[in-house]
Amino acid sequence: MTKRERVLAILNGKQTDRPVISFWTHFGHDDHDAELLAERMVGWQETYDLDFVKMMPSGMYCVEDWGCEVGALDPIRGNKKLLDTPIVSPEDWASLRPLDPNKGALARETRCLRMVREALGPDVPIIQTVFSPLTVAAKLGYVDKTVAMIREHPKAMHKALQVIAETYADFVQATCENGADGGFFATQLAADNILTEEEYVAFGKKYDLQVLERVKGDFSLLHCHGNKIPYRIFADYPLPAVNWDDPDVDMRELYEQVKVPLVGGIDHVDLLRNGTPVQVVEAVSKLKAVEGVPLIIAAGCVLRQDTPAVNLVALRHAVK
Repeated sequence: MTKRERVLAILNGKQTDRPVISFWTHFGHDDHDAELLAERMVGWQETYDLDFVKMMPSGMYCVEDWGCEVGALDPIRGNKKLLDTPIVSPEDWASLRPLDPNKGALARETRCLRMVREALGPDVPIIQTVFSPLTVAAKLGYVDKTVAMIREHPKAMHKALQVIAETYADFVQATCENGADGGFFATQLAADNILTEEEYVAFGKKYDLQVLERVKGDFSLLHCHGNKIPYRIFADYPLPAVNWDDPDVDMRELYEQVKVPLVGGIDHVDLLRNGTPVQVVEAVSKLKAVEGVPLIIAAGCVLRQDTPAVNLVALRHAVK
């Protein structure tokens, strides 16, 4: 089977010739340059021969064009942080205007995607990282301050979230028109009791669905970042697969809630960083033995920068 055939088979409940696998990491020193990031993405794929590629833009690309200063590369996670933002007051939030996906950082990511697609050809499914509007808001104004704004100035936040949703609906459409098979739609504020379930539905789900209406293509997935997530919120999201971050989640229970194929199962924080190749292979063997849950083997989230390459080689070879 080809990579595309393998991924689509899982999504459609069919058998594959071997387990489907992918994993991803940040290239933080190069992810503000489309050409350099494309080279790193292509090199990663050529090294590990994965079944799909998740584009790895800077985790802060989504707020650069609203005037944010980003940097301070995390040496372990590989992501950049928000250093300064012009969005502080309720009036700042209410005055946000939509971004043009053909300009600035958004255009940079689309250009990078086109280069990766050209290099890898049509057989490799490629998905672009797109953050949920509420996640973008938290990146734009810091998590704690954004949550406070939601509770104290809900009208201003609804207005801002509508603008963010319009921006990323346009961006995800441009992404799909430029070679992506869909989106890696990441939500980070449904976890760890950051918001109540009711708050997430009111300030998150409504705007998530506006973006997801514009996702086109064969393959997308929802990334649920963090712990203690009420997955039932996402049961009706129009996405064909779910990737989860929490290593303590029971896969069968999760599948019963979301009713779509799962993407994950490998502990990227402990096992891949601190385990041995033998332990990695044993973990894959256990996943292969799970019946009744359609699964793409992957890490729960972004690989840490200090993950030993020998463990990644073992992970990839374990599915052959």
